Amino acid sequence: MFFSAFSFLEPFLIFFDFLVGISLLVLYHGQPAFAVPLFLATFAAGSVSWGVAFLTALCGTLVFLGESLYRLGLTEEVLTHPSWLLVLVINFALATIGLFKSESLREKERVDSLVSLIEAGQELGSTLTYDRLFKLTFEVVRNLFSATSCAIYLRDAEGFMKVQAVEGPYPKLFHDFDPKVAKSILTQIVNEKAPQAFGDVQILPESEEQILPKAKLIRAGMAVPLVFENESIGVIFVAGSFPNLYGVDLLKLFIILANQTAVSLRNVQLHEKTATMAITDSVSGLYTHGYMQEVLEKEFRRCKYANLPLSAIILDVDHFKIVNDTYGHPQGDALLRQLGAVIKTVTRATDTVCRYGGDEFMIILPETNRIGAVLVAERVRQTVQDYEFVIGSKIVHIGISGGVASFPEDIETRKELVEKADQALYQAKKQGRNKVCFSA
Repeated sequence: MFFSAFSFLEPFLIFFDFLVGISLLVLYHGQPAFAVPLFLATFAAGSVSWGVAFLTALCGTLVFLGESLYRLGLTEEVLTHPSWLLVLVINFALATIGLFKSESLREKERVDSLVSLIEAGQELGSTLTYDRLFKLTFEVVRNLFSATSCAIYLRDAEGFMKVQAVEGPYPKLFHDFDPKVAKSILTQIVNEKAPQAFGDVQILPESEEQILPKAKLIRAGMAVPLVFENESIGVIFVAGSFPNLYGVDLLKLFIILANQTAVSLRNVQLHEKTATMAITDSVSGLYTHGYMQEVLEKEFRRCKYANLPLSAIILDVDHFKIVNDTYGHPQGDALLRQLGAVIKTVTRATDTVCRYGGDEFMIILPETNRIGAVLVAERVRQTVQDYEFVIGSKIVHIGISGGVASFPEDIETRKELVEKADQALYQAKKQGRNKVCFSA
């Protein structure tokens, strides 16, 4: 709206100020039309800022005074005239109101920003997935900082800062970096845990270009380390499309947001770690029997209704009891851990490898028929046979036996899939071990 920056009284005061200025010009033989552009400028300025509006009116009145003094040269008469004194009083009132309102608006903006941060912190604290956390952070960044780009880096196990999420028009221009080697402002921020705001990314040294992209909509920027328990676990960067957009106040707000994000990131990491531990076998490092049942039920239902094949392989270590009796159970567990890792190197990412129980393993192969499953089982068997396992200070070779069953070729129900694969495994052991049999 045209008067959106004003209360009901303010446009009336400025209009009255304009009329008094007109009267002053008329009294001293001035030209009333001279004030019309000022009138329009005053109200146009008011639609942007009340402070600009009252300054415009004040300056206009001074122009009127100067014009009168220039034309008439009667300084004392002009300055002591009641009309001029009235103009001074009105403009003093306008200035006072403008100053108070400007400060009030700034205070309201600060309060609104803090409220937004508190609300964002509550939402971030209850978020338990990375995707949701990044989405919420980007929303707050857009609303509070008018950002055109935002990037979140997280430290990986090797210490590299990896780009985890980017919002904005240039996602491919952001790159991972090594804070121990790279020379950049982000490296300094991570290593020294020192937040920074910079007026223009475009004029940073050339070494910065390797990490912070120099693009049309990336000008002013802020970067804050994500610190948890005095450790930099990442860094968050925002950029606006105009130079010198971010000052000290906005940097302070950004630091608060970054601290909230760091705590929420650690919560997500702990949640995922807990969830992983709940479905991971502590000995083999593979999925548990319970998780295997969930996956098998889901995949069986999906493949059945989509008319797709599904296969299962059950593997068993040949003569595992001898390993335990000879080397002890801790070394037997170490062997199972190595075996689980070997099996995973042979299977696909879409396959699910689980510890079925004891020294038995199961592989669930979605969208795989009997022939494909037998080939996988044979490849696993051959790889295990050739692998050199370490038990204590010794290198040993072991063999495994496997049983394969497939839907819909061999069975009709999920329960039958496991039973048929187990029966095929029994046949492999009965036929001399270290071989693969399938349900017929």
